[in-house]
Amino acid sequence: MELEVISAKFDDNCKAYYFDPKGNFYKPKDKVVVKTINGLDVAEVVKSNFKINKNDFNEELQPVLRKVGYKDLETIKNHEEKCKEIFVEAEKIIKKYNLEMKLLKVKFAFEGNKLIFIYSAENRVDFRDLLKEFASIFKARIELKQIGIRDEAKLLGGLGPCGKNICCASHLKDFEKVSLKFAKNQGLALNTSKLSGMCGRLMCCLAYENDMYVDILNKMPKINSKVKTKDGKGVVVYNNILKETVTVKFEEDETTQLIEYKISEVEKI
Repeated sequence: MELEVISAKFDDNCKAYYFDPKGNFYKPKDKVVVKTINGLDVAEVVKSNFKINKNDFNEELQPVLRKVGYKDLETIKNHEEKCKEIFVEAEKIIKKYNLEMKLLKVKFAFEGNKLIFIYSAENRVDFRDLLKEFASIFKARIELKQIGIRDEAKLLGGLGPCGKNICCASHLKDFEKVSLKFAKNQGLALNTSKLSGMCGRLMCCLAYENDMYVDILNKMPKINSKVKTKDGKGVVVYNNILKETVTVKFEEDETTQLIEYKISEVEKI
């Protein structure tokens, strides 16, 4: 059995979710009001109506209630203006309690009955008194949401060393595990300061083509291993992964010669 769905994402997340369009058609970039397990929210359509296999989707499918209208836009605008004022006041209160937490964003739930404070902190924060004061001053249900350092970069955005928007804020749905081995596979200098992104962790892009680099490396002879070439036997001194070439050293009559070959021109001994 097939289900008709749309794919939509929320403002602070690149990950898309399925929703039931209830027979209505929505096009990409449409802003829609959707029902979620936490109440109503606004999402942006990523993919228009399409079919999925019901057996491949085990979660409860939440509905799209309507396309965002004029009144909805007014509500969103009012929420954003209020949140700017609340953010400033909240920072003062956090400072008063000397809490080691960095407030990143304040937002209203779409229905206006809950305030969500998103923050980062290196250690556990005892915010019981803070929570009481927030509830007393702002007259709303309060949710304090702690996020990690990579999620902080995703939320705030910025430019990477390539000059483009950082990947996590522009298109990445989930964070992949990245290790220095990925950099080593690409023949990069293992300098963590140059390989780290805004979050201070290794850049996500190191993982993008790792499988390709591993495949090429598996075809290449190891450094200092002996190989056979059309010019005779020699020792491998350098592998160029991008060019897919091998540099071989030949020593004869007290002379040394370096010759570059394609991988296919070198035979492991």
